[in-house]
Amino acid sequence: MLDERKKEIINILINNKKFTTIEQLAQKLKTSNRTIRYDLDSIDIWLDSNDFPMLIRIPRKGIKLNIAGGELNQLRKHFTHSNYYQYVLSPEERKDVILLELLKSSNPLTFSILAEKMFVSITTIYNDLNYVEDWLNKFNIKIIRKTGFGMVIDGKEEDKRKAIATLLKSLAIPYNRRKDTSNNSKNYIDYLKDWFPRMDFEYIKNMLFEVEDLLEIKFSYEGFNSLLFHIGLTVERISSNQAISINNPKLKEMMNKSEYIVASKLSQKLSQYYNIEIPKEEIAYITLHIIASKLSDVEDNEKYFEKNSLLSLVIDQMIESVETELNIEIENTNRLKRDLYIHLNPTINRLMFNKPLQNPLLTEIKNKYNDIFLASSKASEFLEQNFDIKVTEHEIAYITMHFGAAIESQSIHPKEYTKVLLVCASGIGTSRLLSIKLKSHFKNFKIVNILSHENINKYKDNIDFDLIISTIPIENVDKPVALVSPLLDSKDIDLLSSYLNYKRSHKYLSYTSSSIVIDLINIISEHCEIKNIQGLQWDISTLLNNVNRFMDSQNSNSESQFELLPKKLIQVNIEAKDWINAIKKASIPLIHFKYIKEEYVDSIIKRIEKYGPYMVIAPGIAMPHSAPEDGALKTGLSITKLKTPVKFNHKVNDPIHTIIMLSATDNYNHIETLTKILEILSDKVNSNILENSQSTDIIYKLFSREVKQ
Repeated sequence: MLDERKKEIINILINNKKFTTIEQLAQKLKTSNRTIRYDLDSIDIWLDSNDFPMLIRIPRKGIKLNIAGGELNQLRKHFTHSNYYQYVLSPEERKDVILLELLKSSNPLTFSILAEKMFVSITTIYNDLNYVEDWLNKFNIKIIRKTGFGMVIDGKEEDKRKAIATLLKSLAIPYNRRKDTSNNSKNYIDYLKDWFPRMDFEYIKNMLFEVEDLLEIKFSYEGFNSLLFHIGLTVERISSNQAISINNPKLKEMMNKSEYIVASKLSQKLSQYYNIEIPKEEIAYITLHIIASKLSDVEDNEKYFEKNSLLSLVIDQMIESVETELNIEIENTNRLKRDLYIHLNPTINRLMFNKPLQNPLLTEIKNKYNDIFLASSKASEFLEQNFDIKVTEHEIAYITMHFGAAIESQSIHPKEYTKVLLVCASGIGTSRLLSIKLKSHFKNFKIVNILSHENINKYKDNIDFDLIISTIPIENVDKPVALVSPLLDSKDIDLLSSYLNYKRSHKYLSYTSSSIVIDLINIISEHCEIKNIQGLQWDISTLLNNVNRFMDSQNSNSESQFELLPKKLIQVNIEAKDWINAIKKASIPLIHFKYIKEEYVDSIIKRIEKYGPYMVIAPGIAMPHSAPEDGALKTGLSITKLKTPVKFNHKVNDPIHTIIMLSATDNYNHIETLTKILEILSDKVNSNILENSQSTDIIYKLFSREVKQ
């Protein structure tokens, strides 16, 4: 797969019959010689996979194409074609496009026609057909070849549409990369127009808004785009005289549903607009896609919850099953029941007709929420028994997200400080879980509303908010936007912390006194230049990332400041020949009193050797530490005063006279003491006392509760 720079290199070589040097290419493309060399390797791979000779490379002379005549014209076409194939396809993508061309065509296709469209040789197309035939067999579709006539495919129309839908999802990934698009409907429409140029998808989009209004529901981003595609495909196939025929009695039951009336009105308008006749079978098929599409909300339509009384009973059984499996009681189940109903009602219809969804977060959900996933899997057996369906792992992962959100929300008590507008693309399960994860890490976030991408422009001006947090890119808004993953990983937490720091709003984070991470970085930045703030923030965040679990500094189970800093952990007048020796000597009391293992010290030294002296937090003061799993046995602090300061190779804060070594068995119990110590060190009087004292008693008193701050 060639990106824009690699394509530009080939264009330069096409238009230059002489040798071109790496330096000339680097200068023209404003990049490094090394990058050009890597690009040339990628170009060679692409040329070889597309049956072109590889580049001629002669040291001290340069590079040129090893192509002339017809082959050169063939190569040139790759970079002058104006449609989808302007993006240079990899061999895998080329095979997918061949499949799509065969599936879309109502006429026989020859090897030469496909070779001309792909800008490759007939031999390449012939070799690709082995993969193409194997892939089509999965959908019960066969290729029929006739000499002198070409190739046609044979199979049921429903299977062909499934195959087309699968291919377009696969091809949408490189399209988004090359266009650098936001994942929204406008760009999705642009993508569909590449394949269905006769379709007016904006018109279909407006028809779907009318469907939402008539049914008093809101499709999720994923559900809306799926409907957009399927209706466009339906019109395209009917226009090509390839309408669907229905033998499934369950599908004929669609004609008795209220959604069929809405689908009929939609079909009538589409028939008039495109001058086609949409048969009842196709209307029933559209109805199926409507009732099987994921929803984000049903507004205040309580009638929706009366449609399936059996599902309501099954949801009660599922909740009871999860509570039993996890040995917990879910406190407020009303919201959970509502969300599960909105999610499961279309899910059942999808599974009845063998149209399961793929959950892109399946692996991550199984890893992070394995217990809830297993409990949800067992609870899903009630769905299988009552509705005669098979619930896939992907669907169970969506159910897990609902239960996970409900369970995690039980310990969350948000306060309104930073007002957040949450925008999600994947439905209510994702948005609810993300909402809970945000509140877990930033308790004073107030989620003022949860919107789909389609509704943000409609409602954003009527909502008072400070920040948008979204799982998909958003444009044309005048407030800050933070793009995060649906499960909110550690990098997302860093991103949000950085935003709050930039806005000087870090006091609103959920920590008991203040944001330890941000405050610590602020202290460091006041005394020195931080060249890798992301690396520093990541390391501190890793140490303190569950600080929100420390709910109350007066909690009887927490360790007091005296317990964490007894006199036995204070050393003075310690000789050290260098920073490594200083760290080893500072660890002696922690090792002696079994706070840490010796490998904990080795881990600290390796971290400093790898990342530099970032543990130097202020002039003369270092706070070495490592992760709990690296050998921490008990939570505690030791303070070591060096007789002669040593250098830690820090440009500003050397030499170091005091080492505060931290051991933490988890990421939250030590926070109260650490907060107090940082506050003490931020006072210049206290820091002067620490620097000039070699008395255990004075240092002990300095960090005891008796010191007034």
